[in-house]
Amino acid sequence: MLSVLAGLGAGGVFPNNCNRDIYRLLRQTVVHFQLSYFTIPLKVTAKLTAGAVMQAIVLPHVLFSNLYHHYPSTWRKRICPSSEVLVQFWQSAENHPQMKDHPLLSQENYQEKTIPLAMHGDGTPATGIGKVWAKMLTVLSLTSLVGYGSTLEKYFWLYSVFDRLCVQGESGTWFTVFTILAWSFTWLLKGRWPDRDHEGNKCLMMWLMRVLYVFVFYCVWIIFFLGNRMH
Repeated sequence: MLSVLAGLGAGGVFPNNCNRDIYRLLRQTVVHFQLSYFTIPLKVTAKLTAGAVMQAIVLPHVLFSNLYHHYPSTWRKRICPSSEVLVQFWQSAENHPQMKDHPLLSQENYQEKTIPLAMHGDGTPATGIGKVWAKMLTVLSLTSLVGYGSTLEKYFWLYSVFDRLCVQGESGTWFTVFTILAWSFTWLLKGRWPDRDHEGNKCLMMWLMRVLYVFVFYCVWIIFFLGNRMH
């Protein structure tokens, strides 16, 4: 990667082309995801009093949909190479103590359809690195246990927040974040798009999208029908 960056702008001969070369590089290597926004409790003032702040989260079910439909090559490499690989994984894990009486065992053809996932959370100094006033950032990421590639390629960012800004306790920062992620994972397991939000409320936007889809479908059908009649 260093050699690639050093070669931008023909190795510095044409510095005006560096920006163009970077964008070309990003189009080849970066996967773009849809962010979802939620109100998360955080400490928002200089005195670190609690408040509600809009935060971006990559929802697992949105991530999977985006990869499957728009980045099939990345899907096959990082998430699910094939159903045969899934079967091999679950067969190798069938005698693991955690699989005993697991609800997954009651699912039909689960070995061919269920992708094993791992969610990883870790803290890292993000500002003031090596100083006593360093600030820690906790990052949540998601990876498939059957995907392949480097750590950077396999792990997908979900959410991150500075530790000092977190509100503790029930209905605090992490309680809210994990409630949202659990809701997303539940719909991912169902294999359907949510019709309710993480608080159990009917998703008005999903209903509007379905109505719009039906409206557009019938408009196109009517135009097609009338066009054929006129010919």
